[in-house]
Amino acid sequence: MTTATRKNFKVNHRPILVSSRIRLSNQERAEILTAYKHAKEDNECEYVQYELTDYLGMSEPIFFDIVNNRDSVPVHILISIQKTLGVEIINRQRMIDTCTSYIDYLFKTPITKEIK
Repeated sequence: MTTATRKNFKVNHRPILVSSRIRLSNQERAEILTAYKHAKEDNECEYVQYELTDYLGMSEPIFFDIVNNRDSVPVHILISIQKTLGVEIINRQRMIDTCTSYIDYLFKTPITKEIK
């Protein structure tokens, strides 16, 4: 089924598309893996695995591949992992600061208006 043939499809185009990925530090990777390990030890493994499989659409091997082996992770996937495991690697303010810095770089002028 293509987008053009889906029923009740709502067009919600954004005028500018920005793809965001985050490079996890070794400490951030360890924090995610520790949270996963604690969830397994606390007999929440079935819940965590269900959440990862159902909510994220990923199996345990894919989760470990993303956390251990990827150079960067799409931000939306990292946020889903955070919510599932109850850890915070990226937050709204860090995203705003990073995006503001990137915009400053693109236009070579600082943004004076505060973003909220």
